[in-house]
Amino acid sequence: MITVKTSQVKPNPRNPRVIKDDKFQKLVKSIQEFPQMLEKQNATGGNTTGPDYGATMDSCNNSMLVYPAWRNVHGVTPIVPTATGGYRNSLVFYPLKAFNGLE
Repeated sequence: MITVKTSQVKPNPRNPRVIKDDKFQKLVKSIQEFPQMLEKQNATGGNTTGPDYGATMDSCNNSMLVYPAWRNVHGVTPIVPTATGGYRNSLVFYPLKAFNGLE
């Protein structure tokens, strides 16, 4: 595992990415028609970790984690394929209102 100081983390200029209206509805439909896309497939890891809390939350299939992630540094544990083609997909939503006034 690589340890990086938070002062070395650089923002991605493409973030936050916004999904609105028709694209959001298309995403919802895709998940409804193929919910397995959000399940780990032959992989471990990919869990949310919050150093400020000293906690790591398991990312179980068909689960949702709700917490104020915009308030703290957080990360994801390494995703490790356990077989060829192993992967983990996830969706992360932040309410844009949470970013108002942050600089």
